[in-house]
This record gives sequence, C-alpha cells and structure tokens, in this order.
Amino acid sequence: MLIYTFDWIISMKKSMASKRITGLEYNHWLSQLKEKIRNSQLKAALRVNSELLSLYWDLGKAITEKQALANWGDKIIPQLSVDLMSEFPEIKGFSSTNLKYIRKWYQYYATIGQQAVDQLQNKMVNPIKPIGQQLVDQLQQHENQFPVILGIIPWGHHIQIFTKAASIDEALFYIQETATYNWSRAVLMHHLESDLFQRKGKSQNNFQFTLPKPQSDLANELIKDKYNLEFLCLSEEINERGLEKAILANIKNFMLELGAGFSFLGQQYHLEVGKKDYYLDLLFYHVRLHCYFVIELKVIEFKPEHAGKLEFYITALDELKKLPEDNPTIGLLLCKTVDKVTAEYTLRSKTKAMGLSEYNHSLPEELKSELPDVESIKQELKKEIIILATPVDQKLNKLKGLIQKLNIGKAEFQKNDEITEKVINEIEYPLISLIDTKLSEIKSEFKSVKIEMLYNAQPAGQYHADFNIMSVVKLENIWMVGFEFMLSGFEKGGKKAFDAWYKLEIQLEKYKFIVGPERGKAWDDRAYNEIYTKDELDKIAARFVEMVVDDISERIKNLLV
Repeated sequence: MLIYTFDWIISMKKSMASKRITGLEYNHWLSQLKEKIRNSQLKAALRVNSELLSLYWDLGKAITEKQALANWGDKIIPQLSVDLMSEFPEIKGFSSTNLKYIRKWYQYYATIGQQAVDQLQNKMVNPIKPIGQQLVDQLQQHENQFPVILGIIPWGHHIQIFTKAASIDEALFYIQETATYNWSRAVLMHHLESDLFQRKGKSQNNFQFTLPKPQSDLANELIKDKYNLEFLCLSEEINERGLEKAILANIKNFMLELGAGFSFLGQQYHLEVGKKDYYLDLLFYHVRLHCYFVIELKVIEFKPEHAGKLEFYITALDELKKLPEDNPTIGLLLCKTVDKVTAEYTLRSKTKAMGLSEYNHSLPEELKSELPDVESIKQELKKEIIILATPVDQKLNKLKGLIQKLNIGKAEFQKNDEITEKVINEIEYPLISLIDTKLSEIKSEFKSVKIEMLYNAQPAGQYHADFNIMSVVKLENIWMVGFEFMLSGFEKGGKKAFDAWYKLEIQLEKYKFIVGPERGKAWDDRAYNEIYTKDELDKIAARFVEMVVDDISERIKNLLV
C-alpha cells in the first residue's frame, strides 16, 4: 500500500510539473507549513485530537490567507496535498479532499463574531450547560486563533456538523450536545437528519411556574416541540394502544429520540388510588432531573381534558412513588397535533409540571409517492411464487430454511475506527486494571513491574494512569492490540533469580475479536456486537492471573529441588 502511495505521488508530481507554482515565496511558505506539522507531531500524545484540529485550523487559515494574497487559485490544493504527503507519508489527512474540508471548516468558524457569541450566551443555562459556557469563553478569548473548545469532538464529527448545519448557531449547538452526551458519529447523524436543533427546548410547557431552577431550565431544554417517530412506519388510522405497542417494539429508537438520561420503568404502569386502578401509558425516570417522567399518548388533537388526566397521574406519582430525595414528577402529553393557543390557556391553570408536544409517525409525502400500490405488490408476489417452482430456486428456498435455523447470533458490525476504540476502551483497559489489582501481592515479590502496551505485535508504550494508546495507533491499519506484564527480578531466588513476562493479545478480525495469550491460542472469540460484560471481563482476568500464578509456582518449585 505504501509503495502504491509513493508511485501515485511520483506520477502526480510528473503530471503537475508544467503547472507547478515555483519561487522562493511558495518554498518559504511550504517550509513554514512543514515546520508547523513537525512541531505538531512533537506535542503531547494525550492531546492528539485537539492538536490535530489545531493543526487543521492553522492549515485552513494558511491556505485561505495565501489564496487571498497570491494568484494561485484552487490549484494550490492538489499540489499542497502531494507535497505534504511526500514529506509526511505516515500522517493521514493530507488528501486533496480533506484539505478542502479543512479550508471550508476554518472559513466556517473564522466568521464567528461577537453577535454569534452573544446569541449563544442568551441561550445558555449555566448550571446545566457547563460545556456551552466554556464554548462561549473560548470563542471570546481566541477570536481568529484556534478555539480550543473545538478540539473536544473528533474531526469526523466536525465534517458532519459544518457541512450540514445551516448556521453557526446550529453548529455550536451540535458541538455542545456531542461533547455533553458523548454522541457517536452515527447518533450525531441521526440528530442532524431529524433536525434536533429546531425541535429541542421549544415545547409548550409550564415549567417556569411549576419547577424550581435549575430543574425548570433543564426540563425545558429536554422537551422537544415535535417528536419524530417516523421509524414506527404506522398508518394514520392507528389507535393509542397500537401506537404504544409500536413504541415498545422500537423502544431503543424511541429512547434515542427522547434524548439522554431516560430510564424506562414500564408501560401501562399500574397505580392504585383509593380503591380504583389506573394505568399510565409510559413511565420513565430521568437520572439528571432526578424525577419520575410520565408520558401519555393521544392519537388525536390535544384537548384541555387530556391535561386534567395527566395532572391526576402526576399527583398520584408524587404521593405514592416519589421519595423525599426525588424532584417533582414531570408529565408529557404526546399528541397528534397541538393548538398553541389552546395549550397556553390550559397550562395556565395547571399546578403540576407538564409539557405538550406533537409527534409524527407516518412516512413523508415525498416517500409515499415512491411506494408501490397494493395491486403492484400482488403482481410481484405472484411472480415470486412462479419463480420458486423452478429446481434451482427450490434449492435456494431450502438454503433459506437452513439459514433461518441458525441460532448463533448475528455479526452485526464490521471492524472500523469506532469498533476498534470500543475494544480498547471497554476490554483492554478494564482487563489491565483488573489483572493489576489481582496481581498486587505477587508484584511485591519482584524488584520492578512494568506493563507494556502492544499494537500490531509491537511495543506501543508503557502503561500508566494517563497513557492513551489512541495517541499512538493508526486505527485504519490495526489488527492487534494487547499488553504484557513484565515482572523483573525475583530476588528471593538468589543466583537463580528470574524474570517473568506474560502477554495477552486481542486479535481484531473483520467480524470478530479473539482473546488469548498469543495468536493461535485463543481463549475466546466474539462478534463485535457481543462486547464483554463486567463478569465476563473478570473471568478473563482471572484466567490470565491463573496462568501467571501457575508459571511462577512451577519456577519456584524448580528452585526448591
């Protein structure tokens, strides 16, 4: 792959020879850029993401300014790409496409002025949005320099945000939410596509008058004006029970739409008030608000009497379930439509905290027109029946039956950057900590103990509390991570003193990872969607410690002979 890259660079250089920008000015400017890159490489590894984005900021700024002053035009991008990749072949991110993104990214945020900062300040809720406050402070401090707070989310997330956000205000919102809730790129894309910025914190509610601060502010930020339930794909004639069942069947997507902090307690949740039974549609507990959160579903337009029933449920929960340390219960009426004037009049008379929001659950009109009608579906089904009568398709049908009998779980994910980070953070680091704790007494018998991190069977650095292997590895090329416990100097052995080294590897294949002391000696293998539980990690750690104990015991027995 590396040879191909150099060949490509050489061919590009030849093809551009007649078009090259020459002269001391460009060479001097290129040398300065190279020096910036070298300096960036020497920065602390633990700040790799922030330093990378700071480097991108400087690159974007330099390209923008040079294009404005020199008569080079857009042809500077492909030439700069070739020159930088030639000088720094080990660094990814200098392709023409990425350099264009870097320039656009810098230009996008370089326009941030005091007006944008003031707008963000006005929308801030300090006790709830500390990252947002930090964002405001950083933007005010850095003006045309790199706003350090932009370094809190990865570059891939930035590309999604600044290419899709309609305004600086919207982009800052998604940066803040990504950092606050640790969104993956897939979750961020979901919220961008569902236009969370336009929906969050804009519902009809009475929180200002029924909840103390800061709970009222957080609750207002939590509730959306409209909830996007298109993933349910239901007809317009659905009843409330059908809507509830569809939500339960898609509870993961529904909770993603609700937002972070919700814990699901049940549907048709039973309450006994007096001698009568009542059933709540959906009951949650919100861990940040520290309160019960009840949702009532209505498949019709909001009516004032709906709020009276919800208020009764809220009162019952506060009396029967709420503990002294819990905050007041909050209710949400999720209706097909809400008339804002009717909602406003209704909420004025309510003393319990509640919000009113709309939802949509059917496909957009533009997609409906693309779907086949009933007759077309019937005709296609007839064709399928005819086709299955042929001998070849009969065998295919049998194969489908065999596949359906499989019950070994699906390989839902392929190895990618996010999966690799997940294995490192949720398997490798926890195993090191567990093993290190279990070996504490044995370690004291050795003169020195070192834990060496491994990457593609090579040393990646000595493990310590602040060590971050992600600053060393190149995710796209990684096929193995692991660690080695190095116990040096068992001095009680006298002249037969010995060292003991023990290794654990995690092989990263396309659809699964393999755990074992070395390649070919697997203790376990898993699909990437089957990451270990805490108990399973403890068993792996115990097996490693058992291997260490057995080996050292055998060595000591030999000393006693």
